[in-house]
Amino acid sequence: MTGADWVATQNILAKNKREPYTYTKYALLSGIIECTHCGGCVMFSKLDTRYNKESENDRRFGYYCRNKLRYGLKICSGKNLIGKNTDEEVIKYLMNYNENDLRKGLDIKRFTRKANKFKDKAEEVHFKIMELKNQQDKYIEHLLTVDKRSPLIKKVEVKVQELEKQIENLQAQKRVYETQSEFAFDEKTNVELVIKNLKFFKENFYSLDFDEKKSLLRLILKKISWNGNKLDIILNGQQK
Repeated sequence: MTGADWVATQNILAKNKREPYTYTKYALLSGIIECTHCGGCVMFSKLDTRYNKESENDRRFGYYCRNKLRYGLKICSGKNLIGKNTDEEVIKYLMNYNENDLRKGLDIKRFTRKANKFKDKAEEVHFKIMELKNQQDKYIEHLLTVDKRSPLIKKVEVKVQELEKQIENLQAQKRVYETQSEFAFDEKTNVELVIKNLKFFKENFYSLDFDEKKSLLRLILKKISWNGNKLDIILNGQQK
C-alpha cells in the first residue's frame, strides 16, 4: 500500500468515528464485536481490576456485552470474552487470510460492470438530450423568421415548451444513472481498498503503534459476532 492509500484510509476512518466509550489504549476490538446472544448489542472492553496495576501493554481485560453490564443476566446471559486471547485470535485469522480468495469473493469485476452499465445508460440519455436540444434550436430559429402575427407562433412556442419538458425529464434521468454509476464505482474502490488494507495489515501490523493497528482493523473488519461459543469474523465487502 502506498502512502497515499494509507492517508486515504485514515480520511475514511475520520469520517466514521466510533462512540467515545469504545476507545481504549489496550483493547483492539472494543466496539467492533457484537453479542448475538441478546440480539447484536455492542461489546466493549473492561479491565480486570485484580490486575489493573500491570503495565499498559500487559493489562488483563475482557469484552463484555453492554446489555449484560447495564441490565444484568436477565437480559443477556452470554459469556464474556477474554480480551487478549480474542485479539490474538482475530489477528491470527487475518494473518492467515488469503487476499486472493477475498478478491474472488468480493468480485471486483461485478462492480466494474455495474458502474460501466450505468455510465453507458447516462451517455445514451445524453445523446437523446442533445438531439432534442438541436430540435429545440431549430424551432427557436424558425420563430425568428415567422411574422409575430402568424398563428404558427403559438404552435411553435408550445412545441419548444414540450421539448424543454422532455429535456428536463431526461436530464433528471441522466443524473440518476450518473449517481448509480458513481455508487457502483465507489463500491469497486472500497473493495479494492479492503484488499490493499488486508495486504498492508499482513506486512506491517507488528510495526504499527496501537492507534494505527486499531484504525486498520476497523477498516478491514465489517463486524465480529459472538454467540457465546464462536466468533464469526466478517470483512468489509463480504456478503454475509
